[in-house]
Formats: sequence, structure tokens, C-alpha cells
Amino acid sequence: MANPPAAPAAAAEDDSSFDSSTPSSPTSSSPSSSSSSSEDEQETQHLRRHSRPSSPPPPPPNPDFPFSPHQPPPLSALPLILSRNLSFTSDFGPFRIALASFSLGCLITFGLLLSLVQPLSLPFPFGLFLSFWALFHWLEFCLTALFHPGNLSFTSFLLNHSRAFHIAFLSSITEYFLELFLFPSLKRSLLFPALALPLLLLSQSCRSLSMWQASTNFTHLVSHTKHPQHHLITTGLYSLSRHPSYSAWYLWSLSTQLLLSNPLCMAGYAYVGWRFFAARIEYEEMKLVEFFGEEYEQYQQRVWSGIPGLMTRGERDAGGVRR
Repeated sequence: MANPPAAPAAAAEDDSSFDSSTPSSPTSSSPSSSSSSSEDEQETQHLRRHSRPSSPPPPPPNPDFPFSPHQPPPLSALPLILSRNLSFTSDFGPFRIALASFSLGCLITFGLLLSLVQPLSLPFPFGLFLSFWALFHWLEFCLTALFHPGNLSFTSFLLNHSRAFHIAFLSSITEYFLELFLFPSLKRSLLFPALALPLLLLSQSCRSLSMWQASTNFTHLVSHTKHPQHHLITTGLYSLSRHPSYSAWYLWSLSTQLLLSNPLCMAGYAYVGWRFFAARIEYEEMKLVEFFGEEYEQYQQRVWSGIPGLMTRGERDAGGVRR
């Protein structure tokens, strides 16, 4: 058992040295004794109020840190430090997520300024393209954070969606600048941007609204098992399309190329995007029929997929007739 504090122990010894018949010691009720006791009590309360509870020791520093802790590393070593820091390299690293969010915010602002200032006679649609592109990825992360905070990661931005996604983005920029050099009058026409802007606003709004209406049921990856919170949503945008987020994304991708006046990429986006969603929706609806059974089959016959010309196997087996 731990030893009691020194002051109470001394008081107990003093009390035991006197007989019960002996009058109390005048010192026990003296002002100095009561003052000392109140000071001790105040100090104890102060310590309880301002001291930290016992906690485990802090974790050791990064064991892969490539430099001695006794001297600051040179600034030129920043890439090496980041490459060995899990906060930056991991998908769940807070520094990596914060840097991505900050960069997208800067790109949104830079694109808007670029479209207004138009340096070097650069047509304004390219700046708007950068802003819409960055806004799309930023909103994907924000809506995921609202409904799936436990699964939030760098992947939630969809910046690392796939190699084909990166190739498509670089191809659109390459075509834009090549045609700007070869056919500058095509890029300076206001016809295509005037058509693209309302489509971009509509498709982005539908994409975000569909994620909001699906709430916790929406995920960027197809679920292989049915969770307790899963239920079939057939209201709102889902009464007009079985996959409003996919159809909105498809329209958004085509609208970005219409904004840039990229005829080649627009045709490529239409073909590749249709093939991608045909395969994804086919597999996803197979799982949805497994989850919800006849309820989803009836919904499947009642509402179209949302992608023009796309008919899944379930629709074909039922004769492709919607009631």
C-alpha cells in the first residue's frame, strides 16, 4: 500500500500520543495550522484542475527519418523526408489529404483567375475547365466525409482513380493546346462553351445531389456484401434513373470536352465511358438483385439505367419492357 502524505501521517502520530482524557492541543486549532491545511487543499485542487492525467509516453519519432536528430536537415532533403513519412505516403495520411485539399482549392481559384485575366491570349474555357475539374474532385471528398468519415482517405478524392483516368485527363489537355496552335479560331469560338457551361453545372449538381440522396448507401466502390444500413432508394433522382451519379458523371465528362472544343477526346470519352459504365452497371446490378431480389427487379423494369443505349442483362431477360 502506498505511504500516505507526510502531513497527515504526522497529525496521526500526534493524535495517538495524547490520551483521550487530555485536552486538545492548542496547536491543532491554531490559525497557522488551519491556514496550512487550507493551502494544502487549494494546492491539491489546483493540481487536479491544471495537471494532465497520466498518459502513455509519446510515440518515438519516425524510425525511417534519414537524418540525425541532432541537426536540422537541409531543405533539399524534403522529397526524401516525405517519401519516408507515412503521413504523406499513406492513403490515410493526414498530411497527404490536407495537401490534396489545399492544392485543389488553389487550382479552383487559379482557374477562375485564368479565365478572367486570360494571359498570353489564352481563351477563357481552359481556366474554367481547371476549376470544374478541381471542384469535382473536391466535392467527391467532401460528400464522402459527410456520410463515410470512417472510410475517408486520399482515394476519396478520386485523383488516383485509374491509369486510364489520368491518360484521359492528359489527352484532353494535349488536344486542347495542339488545336489551339493549329486551329486557334476553333478554340476562341463561344458557341461550344455556351453550350457546355449549363451542362457542366447541371451534371455536377446532379452528381452531388445523387450522392446526398443516397447518403450512406453511396460508395465509390461496388459493395460485395449487404450491410444493415443498405436499403433500396427509388425516390428523388433515383426515380428518374437507376444510377443518377453515373449518368451525371458521364454527362460531366463529355461536357468538359465540349467546353474545351475537343472533338477527338469527346468522341473517345463517349466510347470509353459507355464501355466502362456498361461493365460496372452490369456487375453492380447483379449484386443489387442479390441484395434486394424481386424489389430491385421491379425497379429495374420501371426506371432506365441513365446511360443512353445501355441495357443490362436483367432488362434483356425481361424483354426490355418497362412498366
